[in-house]
Amino acid sequence: MLAATCPARVAAAGRAARGGNRSDRGGDGGDGGSDGDGVAAAVPPAADAIAAIPGVEGWAPGGSVHGSAAVHSPPAAPPPLWGLDRVNQAALPLDGDASTRGCYPAAGAGVHVFVLDTGVASAHAQFAHLGDRLTAVAAAGSAFPDGSDADGHGTHVIGTIAGLGTGVAPRVNVTSIKVLDGTAAGIPADVVAGVEAAAAYAVAHPSVPVLLSASLGGPRTAGAPDLLATAVERAAAAGVVTITAAGNEGGDACGTTPGAARRVINVANADRHDALAPSSNAGVCVDVIAPGTGIVSADAAHLSGLTGKTGTSMAAPHVTGVAALVLGEVGRRLSREQVLWAVTWGRVTVAGYPLAYASPDLPGLCAAAAAAATGGA
Repeated sequence: MLAATCPARVAAAGRAARGGNRSDRGGDGGDGGSDGDGVAAAVPPAADAIAAIPGVEGWAPGGSVHGSAAVHSPPAAPPPLWGLDRVNQAALPLDGDASTRGCYPAAGAGVHVFVLDTGVASAHAQFAHLGDRLTAVAAAGSAFPDGSDADGHGTHVIGTIAGLGTGVAPRVNVTSIKVLDGTAAGIPADVVAGVEAAAAYAVAHPSVPVLLSASLGGPRTAGAPDLLATAVERAAAAGVVTITAAGNEGGDACGTTPGAARRVINVANADRHDALAPSSNAGVCVDVIAPGTGIVSADAAHLSGLTGKTGTSMAAPHVTGVAALVLGEVGRRLSREQVLWAVTWGRVTVAGYPLAYASPDLPGLCAAAAAAATGGA
């Protein structure tokens, strides 16, 4: 995090700061700066496919793209749930199957995911199946009155993790902690409070696999204390595996926090052609790449609708979901290194980075879960 002399702001999707350099693997541009609110991507709806998604009654356009990371309209609309389609197979072409169950029938059951973001629209149809497995709160000590979502960023992220038809792992338990306001901005103290809440839960429930998804971040400043990185390091020691967004400045991912921290899994944005998105940060502080361009998920403004967004904020929850699938089958905690290995198999497949996937077509993935359960991972 940032010293008092630095701008005390963190950002999600489009409000991340720039700069910094990574000396020790330690920061995240959240999803900021250049990608607007995630950002809303120009993804024309495929009406029939959208209508077939459980819990969806309509499509609400995501809005315009902002800043230097503007997404140019593709020649053809990507499949509505292409991200789910991509993470269930090891290579292109997409086969049109958006199911992520495969050899992961638990679908993340028994795993607890904490999401630090703008809150959540709990009443959205994509979350109807979660019931009391979805909890929405404000960060302890924050100025937020509750865990509702006035921005839409957090709702979209949680939809990708656990949505009924849009989520990778729909049977997880989710605690949404509101740390960002209605403009997707916030203060480091609230983010630290959210991280500490996840760590406290992990300590109190040692048998439960705990993931922390943080599609947010701010600039690292040389010589200044990095409180966000310190917080996630402590959470890791408590048994929490943190997944972060690499940022959208099209620069060095080492310049942002907490994504450059040593013990997080930092995620860059891939498009549907397996190319690194031009807006995505990259470099040695990126651990894995995942779908993040034109991602369709829950729309906070339309409680039965979906919207498309683009950014590393959209890539990170795909990895969180895949990690939850693995942990749900293993039934116990794994280290950050074990989780990263299990969701990528160490294969450099996309833009020079390992791709997170949970392919139902590869029997070895089930074997890997069994190996991890016995310590083999």
